Amino acid sequence: MPVFSYQDRQIFFAHIPRAAGSSLENYVQSRGGSVWLLDRKHFKRRRLGLEVSLVSPQHWPGDYLGTVLAGARFSAVFAVVRHPVARLVSSLNFLRYWEQLPRDLDMNQWIIDELPSAANVNARLFDNHFLPQSKMCIPGQKTTIFRHEDGLQGAKSLIDTQLFQSPNSGEMPHSNSTAIRSPEPVFTPNDVTTDASRCISEVYSEDFRIFRYEQKAF
Repeated sequence: MPVFSYQDRQIFFAHIPRAAGSSLENYVQSRGGSVWLLDRKHFKRRRLGLEVSLVSPQHWPGDYLGTVLAGARFSAVFAVVRHPVARLVSSLNFLRYWEQLPRDLDMNQWIIDELPSAANVNARLFDNHFLPQSKMCIPGQKTTIFRHEDGLQGAKSLIDTQLFQSPNSGEMPHSNSTAIRSPEPVFTPNDVTTDASRCISEVYSEDFRIFRYEQKAF
């Protein structure tokens, strides 16, 4: 989970995979800020069998970060969440691109057969891409939540005011998009069947409840 730093100020960003994390990290760096706990070469090393750990630091779960960062003081703590179905489909496309899943994957059958364990006991095998979003936030830590579907202006404004303490009217480019890093065919949320959707609802029931997403509103 990245920590953004500028001068004597720090903010904590709960980076949820496939929810615009790279865009925000790049924006902070473009304004001269530093980003700690970030490893952009994780999957490149995994493909070569050179990974140091199964999980990149930007995807460490919230309970672990709560221990690692105990006592740290931040100007702000925030996260960007995404509809569970859209995020799951984006993760499947991304991991197929990096050859962490077969490119000819049967998406709906994989969801039914593998998602329950991939979101729980086997989450680390996939760099926590399938871990519930609620588990990426530090327990008990007051966290400002932004929704991906509402755009990133709110998160950008928080960074501008709390980290840099100056507004910036410039646009924030989108990075690491599924459209760029997806093998053919590209899965979409509309490809999810009724049975697979039911499985997603069960696995991510806490995310739907906590972040107030509707089952079909993706």
